[in-house]
Amino acid sequence: MTQRMGSRLSLLVVLAGGVGGCSLPPPATYLSRPGAADHFCILGDTRRRHPLRFWVRSAERERRLIARAVAAERPAFVIMSGDFVVSGGSARRWAWFDRVYAPLRLAGVAVLPAVGNHELLGGTRRGLRNYFARFPGLARQRWYRRDWKGLVLLTLDSNRGHMSRSQWRRQRAWFGAQLSAADRDPKVRAVVVTVHDPPITNSTAHGDDRDVRRDFLPAFVRAQKAIALVAGHVHTYERFVRGGKTFLNSGGGGAPRCAVLTGAKRRHTDDRFRGPAWRPFHYITARLTPRGLAVTVHGLHPGAQRLHTMEQFILPWPVGESLRRALPATR
Repeated sequence: MTQRMGSRLSLLVVLAGGVGGCSLPPPATYLSRPGAADHFCILGDTRRRHPLRFWVRSAERERRLIARAVAAERPAFVIMSGDFVVSGGSARRWAWFDRVYAPLRLAGVAVLPAVGNHELLGGTRRGLRNYFARFPGLARQRWYRRDWKGLVLLTLDSNRGHMSRSQWRRQRAWFGAQLSAADRDPKVRAVVVTVHDPPITNSTAHGDDRDVRRDFLPAFVRAQKAIALVAGHVHTYERFVRGGKTFLNSGGGGAPRCAVLTGAKRRHTDDRFRGPAWRPFHYITARLTPRGLAVTVHGLHPGAQRLHTMEQFILPWPVGESLRRALPATR
């Protein structure tokens, strides 16, 4: 009996990608400063299925196809909204990520990452060590700002359970201050926010994130120049528009897909994408235009050979091109 239990435990360790005896290559590093192109991409939830959920369909081919498609676009940067790997504490899992997303590095594409909950599995410290080893340009910042061609890009960390109360309060205060400063700055055209956990979703697997709704959403809604909040986590695609603000849930990078509630079962009836309950793998391209950000969602059905256009829309600029004066501070 003891020998049988030991064999089972060994099998679980192997399946879960535990400690291995083989040496791994050093961590690959990714650029974190936007490039010169006039467009960027959004990609979320690239992790593999959990090894113990062996009955779930693998998406290795779809994931690699999307990675190559994003790299071929040569965007100024790609926003990655978290859950890069199934267990962030595993160096082996991150080595897999480095192999799959080598096309981004070879194309010189910068990555603006957000910390997902899976980055912190296997130990918060180990997970963050592996995460920051890939993104040294973040200088170990879990939330940060980047500026690009009149856009302010604010990235948050929604993993409240993996930080102290004082850290969470500092992040919340920083976020409000950044939004207010952007509203006052005439050189800022708009603000795009990225966070892993969505404040609004019809997902069958997850609900609206209460911490994000309570501590980040009010400041985002008040900010005059904030036009979009990008999230992942739900392994599907959703688009909500409320009060001129767009909420994009983009988690189609290769993680096992999740269905959304439809019809009378929906928590929110204002999902602008009228797709089926099961939505394709996907990534997003956003391009600067005089009217705003022209957004194209590229879908990939399981087993398909080519990407297709899921939908296109405009995120309009909140301030007219001719208006070049500071806006009053928000309260």
